[in-house]
Amino acid sequence: MYAEICINHCLKYGYRYAGTQFYDECWCGNQYGSLGKAAESDCNAPCTGNAKEMCGGANRNSVYSTGGLAYTPETSCAKLRNSQTISSSYDGIYYLKDSTNTLFSTYCDMTTDDGGWTLVATIHENNLGPSGRCTSGDKWSSEQGNTVSHPDGDLNWANRNVFGHLMSATSADYKNSAFFEMAASDIMIWQVPNDTPWSNFKADSYLRYRTTNGFMKTYTNLYRLFKDYYPLTNNRYDSCGGGNGPSVFVRYDKGDLGTTLYHFGNGIQDEVEAGYLQFRAIGQSQAPFAMCMGVRPVEGACNPQHYCVGSAGYHHSKEFCGDFAALDADGYGTGQGNSADKQLTESVYMIFYR
Repeated sequence: MYAEICINHCLKYGYRYAGTQFYDECWCGNQYGSLGKAAESDCNAPCTGNAKEMCGGANRNSVYSTGGLAYTPETSCAKLRNSQTISSSYDGIYYLKDSTNTLFSTYCDMTTDDGGWTLVATIHENNLGPSGRCTSGDKWSSEQGNTVSHPDGDLNWANRNVFGHLMSATSADYKNSAFFEMAASDIMIWQVPNDTPWSNFKADSYLRYRTTNGFMKTYTNLYRLFKDYYPLTNNRYDSCGGGNGPSVFVRYDKGDLGTTLYHFGNGIQDEVEAGYLQFRAIGQSQAPFAMCMGVRPVEGACNPQHYCVGSAGYHHSKEFCGDFAALDADGYGTGQGNSADKQLTESVYMIFYR
């Protein structure tokens, strides 16, 4: 959290850059780098209050763009990359503005395929045990329990709620206003281990893949896709794929088809095809699951609860309810049968727009 505190402080006073130094110091300025770039290993002082985050070192600053008042904020990382005079060629935290001109911080990938990717959401499972399904923290399914009185869940895929915090985006669910305001052409997914600090999002990711055909222009963004085209309404569709939404081919920046399947048990591997994003997958119970990351169900497949995320709010079996639903059907993190392995189970899906 310390880096963002420093960034907010420098932004408040109109500076372009913030620097954290030697555990707990915060420095602000409009220029940096006059002495050249130091070795990454020189930034070895854990931040006070968060040992997972580095706050520079002795006479060394960890430098961040505030995205702030020294230039006009934009509504997306792509616009920021294309229109600003500041250096926006580095991956990291930038400030954007929403439709009310309120500033918010997010992570921009400024290097993948010419950059301009805006982090809009993360999906995290905080408790996959029997007592944790569709409970507090399951914002992409339901926090109200597996109940017939709340059959559609919390509908955060198709509303204008925001939640979570960028600095804890790999430790809890996260959604910013770009999710429903930004017009996107393509989507990128990163699979990143839980509790990874923002500075290591890309380095620690083990799968990164993206669409390339501009398919999202048809829908504008995920909010519109699920609100206007493929709503996540319970018990309204034919079972076993009869109401599935579109699937879109992806290109890998890290990993491949084989490594995608590797994280699923053999029971799941027989039911999916790797190399796709699937939107709205319908299972036996006629209940929808929002997205299948990196895979799509083969024809006639009936068990998206084992490989898709974001369930509805009521299922005949409680084990099907939750952000990660039944990814542990044959044991937690076993990677056998219908269970995902531990690496996937203890990771977040990060969603980017461009």
